[in-house]
Amino acid sequence: MYQWSWTKEQCEQKQLDFEQRYLRLREQWQLVDEDQASRWTDFRKYKDLIEKDVARTDRTHSYYEGAENANLTLLSCLLMTYMMYHFDLGTKLNN
Repeated sequence: MYQWSWTKEQCEQKQLDFEQRYLRLREQWQLVDEDQASRWTDFRKYKDLIEKDVARTDRTHSYYEGAENANLTLLSCLLMTYMMYHFDLGTKLNN
């Protein structure tokens, strides 16, 4: 969160901090190989759910139109990264 009293430089630094945190979280799931995923049951389960959700995304919406749409890849990446950020949330949603 940004504070109204922050300077432009403070806001820019906070934005950089957010970006670095996002990149670290994204890298965490991207570095999980098939062998690790096969032993990490929750990760595999959540990844499968995300893949199914992305596949079911409304393709009549122009933003997601077409099978090889880069926005579907972006959506998948965002959801996977959010999963890493709130990993325990998945256990609450899927029970």
